Amino acid sequence: MASMLQVAHAFVVNDIAGWETDLGDPRRRHWSMASRGVTRVEMRWFAFRLLVYAAILSLSLGPMSLVLCCVTAVLSLAYSGAGLFWKNVPGASTALHLLVDGI
Repeated sequence: MASMLQVAHAFVVNDIAGWETDLGDPRRRHWSMASRGVTRVEMRWFAFRLLVYAAILSLSLGPMSLVLCCVTAVLSLAYSGAGLFWKNVPGASTALHLLVDGI
């Protein structure tokens, strides 16, 4: 369950990162959260809650599991977060995928 929440967090963060792109794409516009009345702030809070729940469940599995949860969250933010956005950097995006798959 902790792992599923972690993956859900990564997907939500990725959706937040592509917010404007989804609205500008005629194929995605209808399915985007923004077109359904969900705000970006609500999505950020949802992502935060998913991460907190994943961390709590990971902690119940042991401290190393919590560390891995935190590392995966940081890598997810590096991939999709507004600051770095390595999603569009060819070598960096591949390296992050390989690193996360190795964890």
